[in-house]
Amino acid sequence: MTASSLALNSDAARSRDVWVIGAGMAGLLCAQWLRHWGYSVGVVDKSRGLGGRVATRRLAGTCGDHGARCLEAQGTYTEQLIQIGQQGHPPVVVPWDSPLQIVAADGTSHMAPTPRYVAPLGMTAIAKTLAADLPILRGQRVESLQSIHGGWELSLEPSPETAVAPLTSRGLVLAIPAPQAVPLLAPLRQQGLPQTLLTQVQSVTFDPCITAIATYRSPLSAQRSNPYPAAIQFEADPVLAWISLESSKRPIPQDLPTPDEMSDVVVIQSSAAFAAACLEAPDLTSYGQALLDAADQYIPGLRSPTQLQVHRWRYAFARQPLTIPKTCAQNSWPGSAVPAPLAFSGDWCQGNTLESALEAGERAAQAMNHWLDQRPTLAASLSELLAC
Repeated sequence: MTASSLALNSDAARSRDVWVIGAGMAGLLCAQWLRHWGYSVGVVDKSRGLGGRVATRRLAGTCGDHGARCLEAQGTYTEQLIQIGQQGHPPVVVPWDSPLQIVAADGTSHMAPTPRYVAPLGMTAIAKTLAADLPILRGQRVESLQSIHGGWELSLEPSPETAVAPLTSRGLVLAIPAPQAVPLLAPLRQQGLPQTLLTQVQSVTFDPCITAIATYRSPLSAQRSNPYPAAIQFEADPVLAWISLESSKRPIPQDLPTPDEMSDVVVIQSSAAFAAACLEAPDLTSYGQALLDAADQYIPGLRSPTQLQVHRWRYAFARQPLTIPKTCAQNSWPGSAVPAPLAFSGDWCQGNTLESALEAGERAAQAMNHWLDQRPTLAASLSELLAC
């Protein structure tokens, strides 16, 4: 089962019980819950891909996970994702048994014992699993919102060729980073959106991250006699936050007859301070090279890749999440307080982990179901939810 691309060729396609803006993990799970309850739901995202920060960069013959580094059991939802991912043929998720070194602030290091899991086809494959059977409108940016007749109208950014008719819904879930939600929310003050709500969303802050994805023509292991960790995590380095040898996550293709035809992919993620200092630079190439230079002292041979790509994550980790009590449905406001049923979803609604993102997705769906039709819950696990 896969997500279906949504074509806006009819009024019925543009009108849904609920539109979810954002195809990250929180938005996808929220939409799955709503689909499970029988609502007509649609997901719209400005990107062509799925998963938000659970992202994979495709390279010649291989790939690199330049967003979420790996999958760990952080709670009920991530544990179920791991279980579901391992059940496929071939499995979407496999154990990552390669050593992970933790470098502390004082320069000492130790090996991390926590079990970790990766997707051989890239972390985006996990998002594709969660998107099964969902109608998703990709590559479309929501430009503005308006409350109409107790529901919502979503205006899409027009393309150079044509304008797209608005989307309409009874309820709306904003499953995008808070700073991206604020411009959509601010004009709604004229339609009764509480200033307190807007202020709370504006209070959410994020740490940025710069990611360098570098490829090397020959295996790095051939350049030194002593083995090095497949990944290194830094607790307080001024430049580095993460280094990973991506080829340790996926099997070597059987059709490569000689080591000379093999290549390595290394992903390096910066510290928040490093990213903040160069976030607005029009060209990040030199900063990607600076990350390679800093990482070279830990894995020699990184300074001179055959190819270097650099990605800018403006909203990598929620530094100050939303501070709404969980007793208030955490990330939602009931009908009389807003122009129409509205909920928020994303890790920033309560934390900065994948588990918190998934929990926020479920809570947003529960709040929306409560305001709309209060349909009964049938699924008891994520696997049952995806099987519906």
